[in-house]
Amino acid sequence: EKSSTLFSDRLTIGCITACRHANGRDWWVFVQRSFSNLFYRILVTPYGISVFSQNAGSVPLFNSFSGQSCFSPDGTKYAHFDQLNGLTLFDFDRCNGLLSNPRYITQQNLGATSISGGVAFSPNSRFIYLSYYTKLFQLDSYNSNLLNSLQLIGVYDGFTAPFAATFYTAQLAIDNKIYLTANNGVNYLHVIKSPDSMGVACNFEQHSLQLPNYNAITMATPPNYSLRSVDGSVCDTLNLTNVTQESKSLFNLVPNPSNGLVVLENSSNININSYKIFNSIGELIQENQISSVKLELDLTKEIAGVYFVSISTLHQSYTFKLVKY
Repeated sequence: EKSSTLFSDRLTIGCITACRHANGRDWWVFVQRSFSNLFYRILVTPYGISVFSQNAGSVPLFNSFSGQSCFSPDGTKYAHFDQLNGLTLFDFDRCNGLLSNPRYITQQNLGATSISGGVAFSPNSRFIYLSYYTKLFQLDSYNSNLLNSLQLIGVYDGFTAPFAATFYTAQLAIDNKIYLTANNGVNYLHVIKSPDSMGVACNFEQHSLQLPNYNAITMATPPNYSLRSVDGSVCDTLNLTNVTQESKSLFNLVPNPSNGLVVLENSSNININSYKIFNSIGELIQENQISSVKLELDLTKEIAGVYFVSISTLHQSYTFKLVKY
């Protein structure tokens, strides 16, 4: 449905971002509740949109007024940066959409007290760049102590066009360079030309790209469309949706849709060795080793939604979509 409200809350400004699910098809969309430590993670699939939330625990409260969030290009990390709290870095699970292992760099650590800027990852997902009004920092996410890896790699040089071309939001582009806007209306972008390199070798050039028009603050923040599925992932639901004509002729889940009590019709009396049931976000909710031509499933305790049933015989696996009401 178009132009309908998905949910309503007091949300952070400008920090919505997305990452492809580990199955290579679905998407996780993230946004925070402002002045809280609550994340909304929105799962977008061909079957609909589902809203989940996660309390991030004892992390600094998210500021509503300015800042930026982004996922690393490889989808394993999530960073949020705002003017009150500095940087919060999480590990990210593309299967279940959960954040873990929070690390911090505070505003005091950055030695800056003015308007916050942006955050971006290097193409290799190792280095994090923080633009903080008049300063640009680099952090090494591979370092277990983020603060020890903090390097100042740029200081505003006073350039105006016609207003001060300071540092604001940042974005990794498809040419593997990072572009930064200014806090004011100017017709230039700053560029980090070699962001996979450590320290000043990243080749940061201020106001190096002239724009055809003036721009203030705004920056497009597309997700990484090149990110693919995780090979061998336990939550790869794509291989659970491709029901072949052969499997339809041999097996059938009835009734479907169902109230949760389901029987697998087995027209050829093929022996079934095992089965697995996954929910719509790829979590394994049931698994069993059996040896029978009959299979009865019970999902009555599960919530309504789309589920995927995978059965294995001696020579092949078959997969089915099941709708529970």
